Amino acid sequence: MNGNVVMKAKDTVFAALAECFITIGTRRYNFMQAINLEAKFEKNKTEVPILGKTGKGNKASGWKGTGSATFHYNTSVFRQMMLQYKDTGEDIYFEIQISNEDKTSAVGRQTMILMDCNIDGGILAKFEKNKTEVPILGKTGKGNKASGWKGTGSATFHYNTSIFRQMMIQYKDTGEDIYFEIQISNEDKTSAAGRQTMILMDCNIDGGILAKFDADGEYLDEDMDFTFEDFKMPEAFKDLEGFLTN
Repeated sequence: MNGNVVMKAKDTVFAALAECFITIGTRRYNFMQAINLEAKFEKNKTEVPILGKTGKGNKASGWKGTGSATFHYNTSVFRQMMLQYKDTGEDIYFEIQISNEDKTSAVGRQTMILMDCNIDGGILAKFEKNKTEVPILGKTGKGNKASGWKGTGSATFHYNTSIFRQMMIQYKDTGEDIYFEIQISNEDKTSAAGRQTMILMDCNIDGGILAKFDADGEYLDEDMDFTFEDFKMPEAFKDLEGFLTN
């Protein structure tokens, strides 16, 4: 037992002790809004048949990098990226720098910089880019290029309006479909982020509830899925103090 070296509990890294900076063009942001982030490296591996062996070998044939993150909903930076792509077709690539350091731990500090990051989409309702993998001569990994986008959304309402059922009846009876706008504003007077307003245009419901009841329920609600074809952001959240570092 004397030769068994074990890790000390204090040498784990406390999950919240990290920094996250995002550089977009010449602007560098201290992303204090981040709640969690995980970036993954995945190798593409090919099985290789080998003469004289009953098993196959394995050889790497490239890689791809993916990631996901959760942020507090008090910045408009990513929605501004989506607007730029929608309006101009010009996509945005950026860097994310993540550092982990827990002074209690003996392992010290680690910093990772993720380059040529490109969002898949985001919350508008939901903006999703169609992305194509691009093979690049001289690199083991592939690049990513946007090739269009689509807008989808979902909502839950109290079951106390017939507006959407009237839309369904009109389509059933006449074949004429209805497109509409949804405007969503977020404002918390306590927050320095201020107010953000998004307008989703050419919205169109996928379907909906015609009738329902629940003898064992407390109240009735209903879910609705929809698509949208355009959007704009007349009001954006303000940058929090310390968010923009240059």
